[in-house]
Amino acid sequence: MLRLLLVVMVFASASAAWAMAQPTTKPEAAPPMAFDTYRFVLLAAAEEPPEVTRAEAGQLQRQHLGHLRKMAEAGHILVAGPFMDRFDQQWRGLVLYRGDLSIDEVRELAEADPSVQAGLMRVEVMTWVTEAGAMEFPTAVAPQE
Repeated sequence: MLRLLLVVMVFASASAAWAMAQPTTKPEAAPPMAFDTYRFVLLAAAEEPPEVTRAEAGQLQRQHLGHLRKMAEAGHILVAGPFMDRFDQQWRGLVLYRGDLSIDEVRELAEADPSVQAGLMRVEVMTWVTEAGAMEFPTAVAPQE
């Protein structure tokens, strides 16, 4: 019993000494992180696409690319492109819009794509954030006022 009491006393003394040796000031908080916001649009195959001829598909592809070009020239799109080596064949491509557009505005613009209007593709729209300044898009067109 005496040994147990001595062990408890030694442990209590060591714990008190350790606590007293710890710094009493709190470490400085890290500065708040700044973020850039984007709207991320995934283009996917429609669940039940209509039958189209090869000529119609070619025309819709040209109109799709024209729509993307128009969105870029208006300064809405930063980058766009198709997926290669897809793990899931439904996913077709990605379009990254500027974050100054609302998610509803981006959805409206993305759904105006002729391939979406024709029922060949559908869009999934999300907000995406990165650390401020982490990404650059040197070929992006500035928004037109």
